[in-house]
Amino acid sequence: TVGVMKDAKPGSYRDEKGEMTGFSVDVARALCSSMLAKCNFVEMGSLQELIDAVANNQVDFVPASLLETPERAAKMLFTSPYFRSSSYLLARQGVNLTTPSLRVVVLNGARQKDFVESKLNSDQQIISVATVGDLVRSLEGGLADASVLATFQATMVLTQSKLIANGYLLTPMNVPELTGDAKIAVTRKKPELRDRLNEALKEIRRNGLLEKINTRHIPFRVI
Repeated sequence: TVGVMKDAKPGSYRDEKGEMTGFSVDVARALCSSMLAKCNFVEMGSLQELIDAVANNQVDFVPASLLETPERAAKMLFTSPYFRSSSYLLARQGVNLTTPSLRVVVLNGARQKDFVESKLNSDQQIISVATVGDLVRSLEGGLADASVLATFQATMVLTQSKLIANGYLLTPMNVPELTGDAKIAVTRKKPELRDRLNEALKEIRRNGLLEKINTRHIPFRVI
């Protein structure tokens, strides 16, 4: 059982025909094929739901490009790295996390939320949303002034929204706790699955399939 997010381009979403697709979906399918396993997908409404589901053994693995942290490692297993994740500040020119009365929208369950919460002052506001689509709509609708985004969310901003055309800038953030090798989360009940996924990751790297999936869904290299 594979947990993926709804409405989370380019990671997982439904195309015009209603078929499930995206980087995370295609990676999961490639891994399942390599393992000769039948995999069933479960769509969830938020990143936090995915994290809770794998931590509570409700799904077997989650290909959501998660950074491993001590808190997460206590609740779930992680594969070897397969994705390089970075973070970006999305805001108009001259706006940053020290701007007075700033409203920052972040994805619930993401490491970026914890980081922003640790930086904001009492006159600033953090807005938590469930999906990347909600995040974009908050900015486009004037409900928020800025966001701190991971690579996947930044890709959606670049390709699916009007924010850049309307004067927003994506600025890379050199923050160690928000940058690193992302991994697939696996239920702690199945350590043997984690080992099989690691072997499958080696295989799809070796045969070039991971590279093809990257090119299909993301306009820059992330693997």
